[in-house]
Amino acid sequence: MRLKLLKIFAAKIFTTFYFLLFLFAIAPVCRSAEKADGGLPGYFLNLGFGARALGMGGAHTAVAGDAGAVYWNPAGLSMVGAKTLQLMHVTLFEDTYYDTLAYAHPLGYNTTIGLGIARLYSGGFTQRDDNNFPIGSFSDENTAAILGLASRFGNEISIGLSPKIIRKNFAGLSATAFGLDAGMMARPFSQIYPEFTFGLAVRNIVSPKIQRANLTDAWPFSTRVGVALPYNHNSGKEFGILLAADAEKKQNQDAKYYFGLELTFYQDVLAVRGGYEPQGATAGLGYTLRKNQPYELCINYAILKHPTLGLTHRLSLDLSFGGWMPRWLP
Repeated sequence: MRLKLLKIFAAKIFTTFYFLLFLFAIAPVCRSAEKADGGLPGYFLNLGFGARALGMGGAHTAVAGDAGAVYWNPAGLSMVGAKTLQLMHVTLFEDTYYDTLAYAHPLGYNTTIGLGIARLYSGGFTQRDDNNFPIGSFSDENTAAILGLASRFGNEISIGLSPKIIRKNFAGLSATAFGLDAGMMARPFSQIYPEFTFGLAVRNIVSPKIQRANLTDAWPFSTRVGVALPYNHNSGKEFGILLAADAEKKQNQDAKYYFGLELTFYQDVLAVRGGYEPQGATAGLGYTLRKNQPYELCINYAILKHPTLGLTHRLSLDLSFGGWMPRWLP
């Protein structure tokens, strides 16, 4: 028995060592890959869902296990053990707002459906005629509705799909497009390190194409892989730690890397987070009220670096109905 425990402990140590070695090895590459996505098709969805994930640098492909998984990795929906609602509101700058809503609803023990809505609104633009005289105002509104379905197969793999509808309204002109994402989560070392999680998210398998006059904006195909290494995390112990890393490759763009850390205290009630994304370092906090009660509320905060605005803040709420009972969560 002691020998078996020693082997498991050694496997975790070596896994963590190689994970940290990987971080140091690619650190010089991260700087060279830091190109902003602003203005590219589908940019507004890069703003993400939920302050927990954003505080961890967006390294959430192998971590997603709340309602926001409908965006990060639809396979993570199958990890949600209670009906869960997530809300986030962000004021980016004057007359520009970003809002998200996500909901997950378990169907039995292994299957969950989810819904995510994201909206980026910018208003107050002055409309001018050919002589440059103001004649009114207009707005730019981008909305995405994502429907997710995920199923878990045994204790080692989960698969999810998420069709989505995109709508753009610019100065009174509207266009609608459809897309499809997919995801997978697995625990390949279930015998020696059962908490280690691998995630894969493939976005725009069916690429949304927004038609505007004679122009077509096609969202780029992207693949994102991630790993999560938890220790005593979500186990109800006094201290836990979660390390996460993602690598993303979009069509016709350089690879990008994301890293996250979460420390939990007082039986997972308090969380302190940090991370790194292509635009810079991130940080965050989380506090859970009524832990493991019929109604549980988690308040999450994140601070990020915006390429134009400097430091920006994110606040989100996660409300679960019937108690937070993660089925298979880092």
